[in-house]
Amino acid sequence: MDLYKVFPAHIIFMRRTFAVVAGVLALPVMLFWKDRARFY
Repeated sequence: MDLYKVFPAHIIFMRRTFAVVAGVLALPVMLFWKDRARFY
């Protein structure tokens, strides 16, 4: 039963950092789209 592998720490850190960066980059886009939908 080797279906679950323990990921190395740097991979977890990279994925967590990517998730945070993606969230921060998506936030202004969502706000911009909401304002744009409100204006039009």
